[in-house]
Amino acid sequence: MKKSTPRKPHRHCVSEIYILLVFIPDTETRLEEVGLDVLFAVFSGICRKRGVELRDLAFRDGLVWILVKIPPTETVSGLVNALKGASSRVLRNRYETLFEAERLWNPSYFASSWGPNL
Repeated sequence: MKKSTPRKPHRHCVSEIYILLVFIPDTETRLEEVGLDVLFAVFSGICRKRGVELRDLAFRDGLVWILVKIPPTETVSGLVNALKGASSRVLRNRYETLFEAERLWNPSYFASSWGPNL
């Protein structure tokens, strides 16, 4: 009996890659007032378009923590640019009064990757 695996098969490989991203909001940004549900909806829409699975999202210590499962064809920097850029546009359009700062996100971020123990 063959054991099923949650790993996703690709053309020449089988992968299961998780990335933990930590975004730093700009000092004048008030993301807590927007709410985690709105931010989750924005990020999940962006991830879905790129073939990325958004697993978790949290605010902790003034930072935004994001756990995603990515295909091997996705680059971390490309995903970060898409998440920061699109979320900045969407949130500025919806909540003009909250985001009067020059930028929504600090340009820095943290990324850590891991795969399952085999």
